[in-house]
Amino acid sequence: MATGYCFLCGNWETVEEHHIFGGPFRKKATKYKLTVQLCPWCHQYDADSAHKSAETRLYLRKYGQQKAMKEQGWTAEDFIREFGTNYLDPDEIEAMNGCDDWQNNSFRVIEDIELPY
Repeated sequence: MATGYCFLCGNWETVEEHHIFGGPFRKKATKYKLTVQLCPWCHQYDADSAHKSAETRLYLRKYGQQKAMKEQGWTAEDFIREFGTNYLDPDEIEAMNGCDDWQNNSFRVIEDIELPY
């Protein structure tokens, strides 16, 4: 295990790699670097953790889709071909268009989600 900042809570502590897309898409998540570093609490222990909360999972999948689309130059249809489904609504996709600093701005459209911090 390594130490670093947790992607969700921002705490500096022991972190674990979390594949945003698991199961049959785990290898693709690794290939496209669709992983985040999470503290054990945000990864699996808390009720709002990535492995226990559908809301947190969706939040991470939206982030992962945005990351993949920007870095690979994909459309939503390209993402669906690779990962089987679309996690973004049309407004979220539109918000990405022309946004150079997408990592800092992309989550304005889903800021109402409650994360485990």
